[in-house]
Amino acid sequence: FLYASTDRGETWTTTPYPGGDLLFLSEQQGWAFSGEIHFTQDGGKTWTKLNTVTWTGQFTFPDAQHGWAVATAYDASGNYEIALVDTVNGGKKWGIVQPIIAP
Repeated sequence: FLYASTDRGETWTTTPYPGGDLLFLSEQQGWAFSGEIHFTQDGGKTWTKLNTVTWTGQFTFPDAQHGWAVATAYDASGNYEIALVDTVNGGKKWGIVQPIIAP
């Protein structure tokens, strides 16, 4: 559940959420990250599923559309993999950031 107060903690409301780590950009816009990525535009009252992923990550979003994550997962052989991924559409689609090494 999400807990919210509008009176400095004197009273609280609870709202179910899809689970996982939370990241809120504002009082209204936020994400819930687990095996599924969900987004809310109403402070957590409703959630929209954006994507299902096979990795976990440490996420950051400077605005509602652009985000990055350090994604970690185990491959089919059991090897631990790490990648930097980004999104330009709020988390609906993610791509691996390929590093460019300058000469």
